[in-house]
Amino acid sequence: MSFAAEGRIMKLDDVLRSVASQYPHKDRVRNDVAALMKSCGTLIPETHTRRNGHGAVREQATIFRLKGVLPMGNQGSKCKIPVVILFNPLYPSIAPACFVTPSDTVAIKLGHPHVDQGGLVTFPYLSQWTVQSNLVEMVVGMISIFSVQPPVYSKQATPVAQATPSLRTLSTPKAQPMPSRPHTSRKVELTQKATVALKAHWPIVVEPLVIEANDHLKTNTSLRAAARQLDQLMVHFSVEEAEQARRIEELEAFEGELKSYVEANEATEPCLDGLKESLSPDSAQVLELVAEECALREFLGALDELLSSGKISTDQFLRETRDVGRCMFMCQLQRKKNEAAATAAGT
Repeated sequence: MSFAAEGRIMKLDDVLRSVASQYPHKDRVRNDVAALMKSCGTLIPETHTRRNGHGAVREQATIFRLKGVLPMGNQGSKCKIPVVILFNPLYPSIAPACFVTPSDTVAIKLGHPHVDQGGLVTFPYLSQWTVQSNLVEMVVGMISIFSVQPPVYSKQATPVAQATPSLRTLSTPKAQPMPSRPHTSRKVELTQKATVALKAHWPIVVEPLVIEANDHLKTNTSLRAAARQLDQLMVHFSVEEAEQARRIEELEAFEGELKSYVEANEATEPCLDGLKESLSPDSAQVLELVAEECALREFLGALDELLSSGKISTDQFLRETRDVGRCMFMCQLQRKKNEAAATAAGT
């Protein structure tokens, strides 16, 4: 690779690095553009920033593009077609937008079959673009079409008026051939001038629209993803609603049983001694251990009050607290064993 080609690739990497966040397939963009620049060194990579919106709300959008000329042979003379190639952030899913750009020396021809008066290039390769398409084939197609029928013509400079001839010159005039110039009406001339002026501002009009369309596409995609999430949540909520309805039915049934039990035993005084005697040994021991734990907790509260009032020392408080904690741990351990035994026995 020549030094100039390496320099162009380095510039390409620098430009793409500045807009890498906007192009999810930046590696594909880099590879395709690098392949094109190796065969066509007249296209320069650059970024293009435009402001979108009106009034106080204005947004900046920076996109990647190639700008330069397409060299080609035309009727024995070299012709250079000035072009701009804009890359959509969704490239290669969306074809690049190609424009022929007028200048001070060239203008767009009227009625060209593949270039409209705004400079937009259309031909079968672009209209049939797929993710497998590439820039080299696209540019080769453009060169092939423009070689047969160039989309631009050279502007002719207005001839300067000759100095006033002398009387001798006027007395012996020589026949001069009239310069040939195409017969164009005033309407056609005004149309051509308006077309050139509009073309100069065409990227300003088109690029914001392209960026706005891409923003709408991203928003539409986000909304569809959110709609799918809402559908999933609705299904989940429907399942939860059915489960809650089932639990409510169970609670209502239990509430009915509890009301029946309360109504049946409302006039009966509870007999605690009889209740204890009806328990199994493990259940009875669980009841005693729970009572002992409650007593130990009350004793801890009393110790705290005695310490606060200064009736016992800190050493006495710590010693008693340590003994009470050890007793509570043993009570809890034994209670859990008895609870497990009672549960296994079904009592």
